[in-house]
Amino acid sequence: MSLKIDNQDELREAQSSLFTTTSTSGWILLNYVGPSTVHMASCGEGDVADMTSLLEADQVQYAVVRLAVQQGGVSDTRDVFVRWIGAGVGSVEKNKKEGFHKQAKALLQPHQAEVMVYNKEKLTKETLMERSDPQSKNNTIDVPLGSQALEVKFLRLPKVQAMTVAEVNPNSEPERTVVNAVV
Repeated sequence: MSLKIDNQDELREAQSSLFTTTSTSGWILLNYVGPSTVHMASCGEGDVADMTSLLEADQVQYAVVRLAVQQGGVSDTRDVFVRWIGAGVGSVEKNKKEGFHKQAKALLQPHQAEVMVYNKEKLTKETLMERSDPQSKNNTIDVPLGSQALEVKFLRLPKVQAMTVAEVNPNSEPERTVVNAVV
């Protein structure tokens, strides 16, 4: 199934007026209005702070945000694709929407970085700048409440299978725990 947009002309108009060669800020927000249909719900010339109040706790939403950046003493811009997953979105809904992630990215092209956001209180211009930096090793703003991101790796050993589980906290170094089980 493919992702549809019900107001593509308005989206293209907003992109061409907000993301010009001289603009240093701006944003566009897409909301789901059906199982596989998005709608450009809002846009603005301001920064990410103007958009965060529109992120809904029970929704998956997509945005592109323009940031003014300094690179080697030269003023430039960075357009960031933002994927918002509200705390009230269930795992089944998350999985359904995950299939549309790449298509949503294509609708909001061009952008130079991608950031996943779970906590809108921590979505600030500074945090977005840091997490969208090409040198950043973490492109997630906060981990989902009530769940943990896990990295699991299985190693084949004679008569024992070891499983390495790493709890990932995007704000610190991973903690490692090894669990052994006899096979």
